[in-house]
Amino acid sequence: MPKIYLVEDNFLHREYLFNQITKVLNQKKIFFDLVPVTNIPTFVRSLSKKTISDTDIFFLDIDLTSFLDGVQIGEIIRGYNANCFLIFVTAELNKGVDILNLRINPFAYIIKENNSITTVYSQLLQTFDDIVANLNPVSDDKNISVTSRGQMYIFKESDINYIQTIEGNRYSTLFKLINDEIVLGSTIAKLKKSLDSTNLFTGLKSTIINVSNIQEIYRKESLIIFKNEDSLVLTPRLIDKVQSFITNRKFS
Repeated sequence: MPKIYLVEDNFLHREYLFNQITKVLNQKKIFFDLVPVTNIPTFVRSLSKKTISDTDIFFLDIDLTSFLDGVQIGEIIRGYNANCFLIFVTAELNKGVDILNLRINPFAYIIKENNSITTVYSQLLQTFDDIVANLNPVSDDKNISVTSRGQMYIFKESDINYIQTIEGNRYSTLFKLINDEIVLGSTIAKLKKSLDSTNLFTGLKSTIINVSNIQEIYRKESLIIFKNEDSLVLTPRLIDKVQSFITNRKFS
């Protein structure tokens, strides 16, 4: 699931940012898992290529009083992922030169005018407009948008292993992601109509599979193993369909 991390060591500023971002997300009807970071050293130690998705957003206060400042943390994050969204929160515009020199490639800056955090709402509105536009370019199919119960969820296609109907509830689907899972209120049939990707096999009744994330297929064991070691159980007949799709895809 796409995440937004708030890396701010001032409790009042962090709480205000959390509330304002929540307000923007609700207004724009988009969903992210909003995570306020309260233990910065532990957070930094948890960072890795596996834990950061291209769709993740990081709000970094440049002037942290922690063992690292926001620019240093941004440099670490960028070392693991070149495409995630880094947004620096600062009252000092001159820090932008240092960031450019380090090639951190921030997506945006949120400026605390007169060192006040309370002026950021309009900036957040524009920033999220830009993020959604960036995640859904007209000619790019690498991101998938799903509307569920009036909210828009955005996934990186490569983060999805498979999508499957919830047993006993055909109006809900399980999105099995590389690092997470989420149940959304949508049908497989509706999703199939909206998906257009050579990586997604939609030929099964209740399951959509991202074949580019498959590591091994064991027909006799009725098992598909994904690159992150997750597994999916299918009958040999259905596995034959998956293998046929993969074979045809290679030669198309």
